[in-house]
Amino acid sequence: MDDVIANIANGKCDKIGGGAFKEIYKIGDKAYATEIIRSKNATALYDRLKSISDRVSKHVLIPDNYVERNGIRYWEMDFCEADLNREDGNTADILQTFSIDELQQNFDELEETVDELHAAGITLMDIKPDNMLFMCGADRNIQLTDLDGSLIDGKGEPHQTMYYTFLKFQEDYVKQDKFALIASFLDILDSQVWVYRPMQWFRSMKDWTDDARARLDDTPRSKLAAAYLDKLDALEKIEGIAHASVSSIFELKL
Repeated sequence: MDDVIANIANGKCDKIGGGAFKEIYKIGDKAYATEIIRSKNATALYDRLKSISDRVSKHVLIPDNYVERNGIRYWEMDFCEADLNREDGNTADILQTFSIDELQQNFDELEETVDELHAAGITLMDIKPDNMLFMCGADRNIQLTDLDGSLIDGKGEPHQTMYYTFLKFQEDYVKQDKFALIASFLDILDSQVWVYRPMQWFRSMKDWTDDARARLDDTPRSKLAAAYLDKLDALEKIEGIAHASVSSIFELKL
């Protein structure tokens, strides 16, 4: 890893993406993320993730190795041909190649993955399309990334991106995660249908979903979007599920 750190510092690696606190580089068949250390939860989080099911490893990008140097954490992971995290940005083109069945299967499995994480005491708190990788492996799995700000057993500082936060759920982290996940699905299916302005907090979920339904047509993507709008309606009606059992969480399935 020391050689990799030196090459990154000397500008000898291909940068393929990044964000406010992170940069991602590609070397051979590996990707390396350099991240300003903001959370002490990260190493405990990834240790816990490794003990969960194969489904989680299929739909969560879990680093293979890490080191910390001078306030920077360096993650090593398998390279995944990706998406919104790439500087040249080809997400829209990639998503058009996914069939509706592939999207449905990925969405179903992502919901189950997030349910498993919740049951293990992990709330992700920053789910959004920007934090997903597309075309991961031959099976074209969608993977969740950038989990470093996740809460473990409710401990930590939540930093969910505002557009994917429903303010009425701000005290219920499980609901926030589920809202963010479904809002991401809707954004992926049709960003012109789901137009959400979180600061208009006085509106009910039904107000938002009714607006979205008015924009739908008869295409397969719209029909799938309608099913997720129904899930958002159901989510608001369920009493607090921050400490709910796994069985009650699974009641949100299609």
